Amino acid sequence: MTYLSIPFLLQVFCFYHVYKNDKKIYWYFIIFFIPIFGGIIYLTTQVFQKRDIEKAQISITKIINPTKKITDLEQKLKFADTHENNVQLADAHFENNNFLKAINYYENCLEGLFSEDEYIHQKLVIAYFKTQNYKQAINKGEVVKNNNTFKKSDSYYFYGLSLAKNKQPNDAKKAFDYINKPFSNYEKRLNYAKYLIDLNDVNTAKELLEELSNESLQVSKQVKRQNSYTFNDVNRILSTL
Repeated sequence: MTYLSIPFLLQVFCFYHVYKNDKKIYWYFIIFFIPIFGGIIYLTTQVFQKRDIEKAQISITKIINPTKKITDLEQKLKFADTHENNVQLADAHFENNNFLKAINYYENCLEGLFSEDEYIHQKLVIAYFKTQNYKQAINKGEVVKNNNTFKKSDSYYFYGLSLAKNKQPNDAKKAFDYINKPFSNYEKRLNYAKYLIDLNDVNTAKELLEELSNESLQVSKQVKRQNSYTFNDVNRILSTL
């Protein structure tokens, strides 16, 4: 790519963005008559939003100093040992896949009025599953298992997986059945089918896989692309049954 092609490509991109986003017509003139600076002005004022810049700054900070966020939150907790500060530090460890430390801070949050806090229990279900402490994951899930928001969360799936790992097939199937909704949760439903095969319930597994295969033919191109690996795996397993 030559230097001379850069202003041209910038103009093309900006023209396209103006057209696609139905911007004011004067932007065409600014971009055309002031090729480079006009494009830069348009990008900085119309394309790159403040939140995008902030996200970029956060990402760069994580790369340069990945522990900065945790260090800052630890200092914040030392200054004020509050429920909110414990949750924020636990969340930071959770995001870094340091589940043992996350568990420690989440458990500290389960006191007094927050002893049955749904958000904390949801996080603990996943964290305990990730550390292969399936009994504790189940215990945390039991506290909130009747809450609708819990049933709609990823935590409920990990609750079902924990039941499966703990050799409680009947309870696990009940949890997975709740997740088994058409045109959603494709990967989770595939894993449910695999679990049914492990239980030698091949007929039920085959029915579920056929449903997934049929849905893959009806979804949008974007959904199909996003779940291509899952749908390919569905058809692969189906061919073996």
